[in-house]
Amino acid sequence: GLLPGARGDLADQMRRAALSVYANLSEGEGKRAPAERRRLFEIAWGSLRELESVLHLASTLGLIPPARLPTLRSTCRHVGRMLHPL
Repeated sequence: GLLPGARGDLADQMRRAALSVYANLSEGEGKRAPAERRRLFEIAWGSLRELESVLHLASTLGLIPPARLPTLRSTCRHVGRMLHPL
């Protein structure tokens, strides 16, 4: 079975990864130096990948209703398509 608190830990990890994507994109947009912008966009990309992996784990553990997973994955892919060219 799941360790006590695992559900909350995974939910917290997903929230932090999603916030990191948003925050690093926002901060990167405000930077003039290309190297600094690129670094922040790369952090956002890594956080998006982290979010996708935690979603997969939560799904595998049965913590996300199967009906919700396609929408969540689709949203991550959409954000990734927007982020990739940056």
